[in-house]
Amino acid sequence: MYHKFNLKISVCIFLCVFILSCSKKTVTLKVAQAKASNTYRESEFGPGNLYDNNFGTLWNSGDYAPQWVVFEFFEKKEISLIKLYVAQTPAGEAEHRIYFAGDDKKFFEVGKINQLSKEGDILSFKSPEEYKTTEVKYLKIQTLKSPSWVAWKEIKVFSQ
Repeated sequence: MYHKFNLKISVCIFLCVFILSCSKKTVTLKVAQAKASNTYRESEFGPGNLYDNNFGTLWNSGDYAPQWVVFEFFEKKEISLIKLYVAQTPAGEAEHRIYFAGDDKKFFEVGKINQLSKEGDILSFKSPEEYKTTEVKYLKIQTLKSPSWVAWKEIKVFSQ
């Protein structure tokens, strides 16, 4: 009886350790600062609005594409997912490029988003397999095509 009880405890411990090691927690990356190619009325529509968790604010470039924003993170992390909350009127075809960089600030393209979008849409970008283990210090989102001034309500960046 003692051995059966011991075996059950051993199996439970093994399963718990296995499950915890297989499941990774998704966390939102903390942004140290954001910079932008251009900003319309800095005090009202500055790039700090991109990560303030307030969907009533936004960053607005005040101009048409091409425009970009760059996030600097407090620490280097792997990026698994980016969610971009669209502020765009009128609706239309938009093209965005995603770039990563390490401490050296040498950006390299990891993907793009080409699709119809409109005010209130949420665009998602999943890191390609070959970049899922890349430790990123800087993230650049560049809009190359848009029917309106380039603007975003929020940009959320996740690591797993």
